[in-house]
Amino acid sequence: LTIYDTSSDVSQLIVDRLHIFLDFPTEEVMQVVELYVISNPTNETIVAGEAGGGVVEFSLPAGATNLQFQDGMLGERYIASASGFMDTIPVRPGKGQYQVMYAYDLPYDKKADLEQTFALNMDAVILMAPSDGVKIKSDSLESSGVRDVQGTEFAMYTTSSLAAGEKLKISVSGSPAS
Repeated sequence: LTIYDTSSDVSQLIVDRLHIFLDFPTEEVMQVVELYVISNPTNETIVAGEAGGGVVEFSLPAGATNLQFQDGMLGERYIASASGFMDTIPVRPGKGQYQVMYAYDLPYDKKADLEQTFALNMDAVILMAPSDGVKIKSDSLESSGVRDVQGTEFAMYTTSSLAAGEKLKISVSGSPAS
């Protein structure tokens, strides 16, 4: 059993990969699913700065509704913050040891802008959107071709190395094929 010292310095954490998936359950809604894979390269467990507080903060874009988590809910593992929410789970040392997946809806009228500022350094961002009828525009993302995922084709876009505090701006337009 290894026991680690603790720290509340989240700036030491690194987002190995952020996966962003776009889906269009209705013509008026764009669902955004985000999966963070985060590493703690230190020899300390990163914990909340105060009892009952959050450890890692996740921002949500303006207009986000219907926040859903893969595991947990607001008021339990996750707590609301001014810019989104915080996870209360400590982050133990190790590569890719910590993952958070959540989804939210944005209004969609054949176009939407998704803009987020990230609190942590990122090694890579991977965005996947339906390849038929949806256009993605971003100064940060580059097209990486099309991938087949369980019989559905998705356009992939990637970027590397976003610094903490940098904004990722994505413009989405078009109508996905039904």
